[in-house]
Amino acid sequence: MKKRNFIELWTYGTYDEENDTDFGISFEVPKKWLKEKIKQMGYKSLKEFLNDYTWDNTEQLNIEAENEGVLLNRKCGRFGHELYKKDMKKIKVK
Repeated sequence: MKKRNFIELWTYGTYDEENDTDFGISFEVPKKWLKEKIKQMGYKSLKEFLNDYTWDNTEQLNIEAENEGVLLNRKCGRFGHELYKKDMKKIKVK
């Protein structure tokens, strides 16, 4: 099995008032980059961060990853919906 060198995280997307639907953003960043960032945020380990992070944390990480050119993939979908994977749409990464 090939080792994954990236981590997928979720953060805020948009809210569709007409359909009363929340959308989230899924994005992937290099694991090494994330480990450096979370230490700056005060987390002791990747495990601690993944267990405790909020979407406020990942909203900032999403912005920083894009600004630093390390954002690997980003998609938008209905978070928590059983069919969210079918709803996922690629978002262009600059």
